[in-house]
Amino acid sequence: MVILGIDPGTARLGYGIIKEKGKSGLSLVISGVFVTAKESQLQDRLLYLYENLLELITKYSPDVIVVERIFFNTNAKRRNTFVSSPYKNQDSRIHRS
Repeated sequence: MVILGIDPGTARLGYGIIKEKGKSGLSLVISGVFVTAKESQLQDRLLYLYENLLELITKYSPDVIVVERIFFNTNAKRRNTFVSSPYKNQDSRIHRS
């Protein structure tokens, strides 16, 4: 199984791809950060991120995509992780921690 993890942002978007390595665990395939130009308009930033993420998905064919989402509240920070398959017939779910 190949898993793509995304730490989203419009200025900096982090990613990592891990792969199951038999019964011994997981191995890191690649990780990095896409950085958009500060002077770019939002639509240009989103297009840049879309094109680069699509390239990763095409090259590594992940079985699962995980996206971190952070909610800020008055006194607490709660993390949600959105788990999705890149294939339309698979269900998506949210894991809260």
